[in-house]
Order: sequence, then C-alpha cells, then structure tokens
Amino acid sequence: MISQKLKTVVRIGRAFLVCVGMMVTCFAREGDVRRISGQMSDGVSITVWVDPPSVVSGRAIVLRYRVTNRSKRKIYLVRETPPYINVDGPTIAINVPVPSSNMHGSERLSFEEIERGGVRHGSLSIPPEKYQSRNSWHVEVGFAYIAEFPELRQTRAPEKRMVLRENVFRRAETLSLGSLSVEVTK
Repeated sequence: MISQKLKTVVRIGRAFLVCVGMMVTCFAREGDVRRISGQMSDGVSITVWVDPPSVVSGRAIVLRYRVTNRSKRKIYLVRETPPYINVDGPTIAINVPVPSSNMHGSERLSFEEIERGGVRHGSLSIPPEKYQSRNSWHVEVGFAYIAEFPELRQTRAPEKRMVLRENVFRRAETLSLGSLSVEVTK
C-alpha cells in the first residue's frame, strides 16, 4: 500500500521541476532527461540515471541508481531477478518489483538491507532484445522497499514463503521514476 507523499526534484539543464505524486514523469525535449530523483516523506530517496545516455544498437541499456536511507529505521530494498521489463511504444518500463495481489512474480524476489543513514548503489540492464530498434526511448523504473521487516528472518522455510509474499504486497512502499531519455544508435 502506498501511504507516503513523494516530493521529487528533477533537474533539466539549468531548470528544476518539483513534482508531488507517486509516479514522476518528465516531459522535456527529447534527449533532455538523464537523471531523476525522488524522495519519500520518510527520508528514503532514490536517484536513477542513464549510463551512458547513448547506446549502440545491440548493447544493453544500463541504468544506475542510488538509494539513500535518511529514514529513522532500517529498510529493505526489494529486488526482482531478472527484473520484469515491459515495452509499450517508445517507452521501456522496469516494473516495480512487488508481487501482484494474486502473488504471481514473487518467487524471484530478494531483499537488500540498507541501514539508517546508509546508501546502496546498483545498476539495472535492459537487454537489446527488449528494444530491438534504433530509436529514442523513454525509460521508466520502479523501486520498492519495506521498513521494519522482522518477518524476513522468520520466513526462510519454503512453507512460510506465502507469509513473506503477502507482507511484501501489503507493506511495500513504491516509487516509479520516468521518463529518462536514451538514444539507441547504429
């Protein structure tokens, strides 16, 4: 369930855009948005950027991210391996890694602990078979985290996995950031 407010500051060139909401999408001149940051009201902030902003056709698109935990408690970043990627027209979306209400997709979840005051860096790759053409693409990325998650230690046995999945579905805070621009060239 999403219960927190989001304040996002997006830098486009020398201008800043402040958005309030759960999904942040920037509309700028094609090729302008390279980095987007979002901060939840509990102090967790996520920054995602395209690295490099131009990719040769046939190579993976690499997105880098940084999660900073300025909240008052430990959080667990929810990861799905491999991430679920959806392509719709000129948009590539890496979906939020939270199982649906019918619990599909939760078998591939893992959790990365981030202590209070900690920072986690990582990357996500979009394989070339997902985009298959030279074009300008807009990329949206979903993130999820859970605060105070004692059930994680108690649910190692396979028969307790359903409890874990239900808790992820009910308690995860989600943040989707987009539209990062990436140019696929020859």
